[in-house]
Amino acid sequence: MRLAEAVAGRLGGWLDRAGERALAWDEAALEWVSTNPHLRKLEGLWLLATFLGDGYLWGLVALYLVVVGGAHEHRMVLTSMGVMMVAVTLFRLFKLLFCRPRPLELGQLPAGWVLDAHSFPSGHATAGFTAAYLISAFFPGWPVGLVAYSVAAIIGLSRVYLREHYPSDVVGGALLGTLVAHLMLPVFWQLVRYPIP
Repeated sequence: MRLAEAVAGRLGGWLDRAGERALAWDEAALEWVSTNPHLRKLEGLWLLATFLGDGYLWGLVALYLVVVGGAHEHRMVLTSMGVMMVAVTLFRLFKLLFCRPRPLELGQLPAGWVLDAHSFPSGHATAGFTAAYLISAFFPGWPVGLVAYSVAAIIGLSRVYLREHYPSDVVGGALLGTLVAHLMLPVFWQLVRYPIP
């Protein structure tokens, strides 16, 4: 019994120290990104990326495929909608589970912007990397994949630059989005047998 208590005590202490180090790194990385003078020159890009990351960009891609595409492209869109619904549901559940506060101070919030209270994982990163995975899977080849993942990364970085997320929130969202897309793409591809005409 004493051995188990000693091991539990050591493990708990180690986890506490690891958590403190991770939080210190997260805060230092957030500060570096959000105050970097080189990144500040691209402030318009970060605002645009965050705006597009709300879903407008992915909606435009889907609309384009529906308008100009055939049955195969319609199946892609319906499959992607199913995968994205799973990703959004999971990131919202994780936000409620972790309840991590956002780094942004309310006084710094741009006029008209409304945020939910929780930070982990980043919904923008989750959706961005889900979409990047799907686009890369549907349109194989390095140029398409490079563009899709670059856009997702820029959206994720914009969230840190604007102090709406810690870097670990974005990394967590990117991993969640990629994993959900990897696991759910084959499932929804099989479910969507009758694409819209």
